[in-house]
Amino acid sequence: MKYIMLHGLGQSSESWSDTVKVFNDDFEVLCPNLSDWLSGKTPCYDTLYRTATVTVKNR
Repeated sequence: MKYIMLHGLGQSSESWSDTVKVFNDDFEVLCPNLSDWLSGKTPCYDTLYRTATVTVKNR
C-alpha cells in the first residue's frame, strides 16, 4: 500500500522521519517537500492533488 505523508507549514519532509521508521517493508511511504511539488505553480488544492497523482503513478 502507498502512503503520502504531507508536512505542515514551516516544516519539511524530514518532519516524518521518526514516523516512517514505524512502517514495515509492506508499505511504500512518500514524504515529499511540498515546496518542490508546488515550485512555479499556483499553490492550491488542485495543483497539489494533480502533482500527487502524477507522482504516485510514476513510482
